[in-house]
Amino acid sequence: MPLILEPYETLDGIYAERTPSEQIYAQIIKDLQDAAETLPNKRFTDGYRITKPVAQTLLASAYL
Repeated sequence: MPLILEPYETLDGIYAERTPSEQIYAQIIKDLQDAAETLPNKRFTDGYRITKPVAQTLLASAYL
């Protein structure tokens, strides 16, 4: 699958080439590390948002 990190503003370049899986996993791990560092360690009031422990669990799964 292509790794697209910015939204498209036009149709130029809409057919991106396939990205190696190593780069995709590296981006997933980076995003989850950022989430684990910045999210609070408490439940949100609506009960549906991701929390620090959830981000850490997903990060551990990505490492495996």
